[in-house]
Amino acid sequence: MDDISLAELMRAVEKALPYTSQNYPGLPAISGAGDTALACALHHAQLHQTKALGVFAAMLEPRDHGEELPLDRELIKRTLVKQVGNALRVLVALGLTPEQVHDSLLAEFKPR
Repeated sequence: MDDISLAELMRAVEKALPYTSQNYPGLPAISGAGDTALACALHHAQLHQTKALGVFAAMLEPRDHGEELPLDRELIKRTLVKQVGNALRVLVALGLTPEQVHDSLLAEFKPR
């Protein structure tokens, strides 16, 4: 498999998740750029974060009561992939370039 670039991933997520009133009729005036679009991006990403926490909580909570349920690795993968996609979409809305995201990730996760 060839390496996939961060730029390619960011373009794919932006194309798949356009911030338009057609895609998000419940959100106000999100087409275009600026703080309104960014606020809507953050709002919607936060909802997806909450959904992801619910997925993980539903998977893990029965273990607190002694149930040894297997962890659904495919569900974990799908949930985390969606989280990465949503995070990239917000970074696009923030106006960051792939180079800026790359450099920020390296700076944030440098060895200690």
